[in-house]
Order: sequence, then C-alpha cells, then structure tokens
Amino acid sequence: MVWISGQLQHLGTREVTVIEPAGARLVLRRLAEGATRFLRRSGGSWTRLGEGEVLGIGGGVPVCAEALRDRGVYLAIRVFVGVACGPRG
Repeated sequence: MVWISGQLQHLGTREVTVIEPAGARLVLRRLAEGATRFLRRSGGSWTRLGEGEVLGIGGGVPVCAEALRDRGVYLAIRVFVGVACGPRG
C-alpha cells in the first residue's frame, strides 16, 4: 500500500490522475463497480461521495489517495478529496 498526495488533474470513470508536489504525474486505476471510495471531510468525520459528486470534482483540488501498487500499476482504494497526505503544520 502507498499514499499518493497531490493535486487532481483528471478524474474519469476508470482512472484518477494526480500531479504530485514535485511534478510527477501518476495515473491510478479505479476499482470496478464503484469499489474505489471517494471521501470528503464534513464536520468532524468523513463522508462518502456518490458517483455524481465524484465526477463533478474539478481539477486542481488537493487529494490524498490510498492505493495498492502492483508492477507499476496503481489501484485506488480510497481518495480523500480536499486534503493532502502527511502531517499538518
């Protein structure tokens, strides 16, 4: 498992493209049947977004993705929208 932090470049029905802070572009595949979960902070907890909400997320939004990596292929498990990974100052 790996954590990927950056800005959303593109979000489609099959993949998520993230630009990392150093400029690297990573393409994460979405799991079938809506199994990749997208979450947004709501008050003191995380709320799961519906597919319509997910497809409405624009580029440039910060994301933190939990993914599996297998032979150079990244599979997105959970994508936290509106936040970056790592410690906060």
